[in-house]
Amino acid sequence: MTSRRKFLAALLSSAAVPGVRRVLSAELRNTADLIDRESLVRRHDPVNTNVDPLSALSLGNGRFAFTADVTGLQTLQHEYEGTMPLCTMSEWGWHTTPRPTHLVGKTLKPILFDSHGRQVGYHTSSEGQTELFNWLRENPHRLHLGRICFFKTNSDNGEITPTEIAGIDQKLDLWSGVLTSKFRFAGDPVEVRTAVHPSHDLLAVSIKSELLKSDRIGVALVFPYGSSSMQAADWDAPEKHETKVIKETALRLELRRILDAILTSCRLQLKVRRLLPGSRNILSSSGPKIRVVFFSPSSSAGKG
Repeated sequence: MTSRRKFLAALLSSAAVPGVRRVLSAELRNTADLIDRESLVRRHDPVNTNVDPLSALSLGNGRFAFTADVTGLQTLQHEYEGTMPLCTMSEWGWHTTPRPTHLVGKTLKPILFDSHGRQVGYHTSSEGQTELFNWLRENPHRLHLGRICFFKTNSDNGEITPTEIAGIDQKLDLWSGVLTSKFRFAGDPVEVRTAVHPSHDLLAVSIKSELLKSDRIGVALVFPYGSSSMQAADWDAPEKHETKVIKETALRLELRRILDAILTSCRLQLKVRRLLPGSRNILSSSGPKIRVVFFSPSSSAGKG
């Protein structure tokens, strides 16, 4: 039995009934015009009201992505790292761990299989060559470009825990791509709006809170070493990477990241900032707003 949908589709595709095709096409266009696409999309906006390691939200443009927790940044890293790591990544952000010196010049030995009477080699086994096999399997790997997070200014390690965050109300506007995160810390409200540029590796963050103005919390940008792990970051190897200040003005700071043979750059527009000493290469801002964080390969560091 032919359905009404199939019958109408056949009429529309038939050149023998141009009049019917015009009428039906016009009706379909009118129906499409009546769809409120913005409301249709926004009724599916995801909402978070508690800390859930399986509900991190990502912002991106297809080439650059920033994954955030309920604070709108990457504050609760340890709670999410085993499920949905809070990473900042780009399509160009790859890292290769240097090959150990005793493996230089060595090649992986294939396993021979019979294929229609001839021997064909496939690199399928690590037996007797585990270290080389694993190094080739793990490199290159994605690179976490940098963690942007809130921290406590009156604490030794500065880490904020989930128990210190209350009144969570986070919503991702799927139509505009803006993530709005509201919560309370130390009894005071914080509102964060986070967005990614549609065509650049650029993150914009707006923060409203008296806590920033009174310097009770700050915002840190922390850089890791590369890793083949799910987190794409090694936070315990400060001696393997460094951050250099390339350019500094009243409202702009340009940094160059050096990880082995990898060079990347990071440009920030800040109102108030200070470089904190130490091996973890932390940049913090206690002003009312972080405006822009722009990541790029080092070759384009001087542009824009």
